[in-house]
Amino acid sequence: MIRLCLIVVLLALCCPASFAAAGAGPAYPQDDDERRLWLRADEEVKKLNDSSQIYKNAEMELYLDNVVKTLRTREELAVLPLKFRIIREHSCNAFIFPNGSGYINTGMLANMENEAQLATILAHESIHAINRHMLKEFRDTKDKSALSTVLGMLTGNLLTPLGNLGALASMKGYSRELEAEADREGFRLLMRAGYDPYEAPKVFGALQKEAKVEDRKETFFFASHPMLQARIDNFNALLALEANGKKGKTNAEGYLRTFAVLLLENAEMDMKAGHFERAQDCITRYISARGEDARACLLMGETFRRNSSHPDLVRAKELYQKAVRLDPLYPEPYRMLGLIAYKEKDAELARKSLGEYLKLQPGAQDRGYIEGMLKNLR
Repeated sequence: MIRLCLIVVLLALCCPASFAAAGAGPAYPQDDDERRLWLRADEEVKKLNDSSQIYKNAEMELYLDNVVKTLRTREELAVLPLKFRIIREHSCNAFIFPNGSGYINTGMLANMENEAQLATILAHESIHAINRHMLKEFRDTKDKSALSTVLGMLTGNLLTPLGNLGALASMKGYSRELEAEADREGFRLLMRAGYDPYEAPKVFGALQKEAKVEDRKETFFFASHPMLQARIDNFNALLALEANGKKGKTNAEGYLRTFAVLLLENAEMDMKAGHFERAQDCITRYISARGEDARACLLMGETFRRNSSHPDLVRAKELYQKAVRLDPLYPEPYRMLGLIAYKEKDAELARKSLGEYLKLQPGAQDRGYIEGMLKNLR
């Protein structure tokens, strides 16, 4: 716990003192410490919501709102309103501020298979806010004098769009006891709402897979590798004690229909990070939900072309050609076919493909570069 407070102190020392205007408070009394924590949370939430990191999609946000309303009654939400937004980031992560403003990464949404798995995450994070875990984390420190110091420094300009509290919640999480409490009570919210509880442990399988791909000792969500396995064990124990074989709703079809387009966008982010297999998995799941289309084929082709460890230009060209057949007016596949043909010194195919690209995309940003290639071919 002392280490946790020291992290916040070190972050906050970089910030000059000033308070933001208070946001709407909860329907329960707060002492000075909690009010100051909320003031900081309000400030960080505003900065994050105004940043380019937020992935804005009204349909997806409404879906998140409806899952929250399924998990919490109207009366419970009146006590502490909860609102989840989406962050544009390929890693698996979710976190919540003490004021009920929660965030979930595109990577987490892309790796979930159905609404029951999403509800597992939102229920867990909701409990962190409802049970005031961030405040408890500070107060549990043995060095009680550190609390006032930490809270006194949680002011001023923010280092990143996430802010100090956001970085703390998203990257470090909470103590083992508080995480277990969020698991346990979140599981009961899941059961109460009628979701299939047997989907809950599958969330951690996706997180273990991501930890392996990222090759890091700690995942952003639910702490370290041993903790992930402990979480699976916790949920399996809860299933044995409380589920009694009772299944529930998963709504896989509705989930994929809503978040399918995000699978392709996250695949692009995965490719930029060098995670080609994970990008292929996202694209494959998109195709299973929506069927093949030109953009999906183009992106799948890119996973084969851009993988420097195992490039497969033959497979890439096949997919670009399929994209052209699916949508002859989509310019990007022509560009990729032209670039490969140029590299392979197939002048005829390069001229034809690059010319068609410029014809379909007259305002292309790389027009000068492509015209230079065509000039060389002549």
